[in-house]
Amino acid sequence: MHNVIDQLLSSNSRLQAVATLLVLAHGIAGYWAWRRGDLIPVLALNAAFAAIILIYRAPGLPMAIAAQDTAVLVLLAFEALAFTGSVAALCGWAMPRGLVRLVFAAHALISVALMVFAFTFRITRLI
Repeated sequence: MHNVIDQLLSSNSRLQAVATLLVLAHGIAGYWAWRRGDLIPVLALNAAFAAIILIYRAPGLPMAIAAQDTAVLVLLAFEALAFTGSVAALCGWAMPRGLVRLVFAAHALISVALMVFAFTFRITRLI
């Protein structure tokens, strides 16, 4: 029984749960936008997704700048633009629907990639 509880509370299972929830959220928001033509759930999910990434990566920004880590800097720039654009659109500013869908598609692909990683990669021991 102890082994089952450890397995349920492992970081792998938490990552799998988060990744699955992200993919489901993107599926529901995408279906809502397609069926009803309303982009509010898509915009809200874009803003939340971007905010989470920005909060997670922000402490490492000075090191990324010093090391000229372009991958991290491009990701942070994209997410900053995605966040400000989504919040602006939620506040009533005009935003091109194609751009909103492009950001949503990028976030959905990141979520699917995270889910594939979560279900195929295992940390078996710390070195």
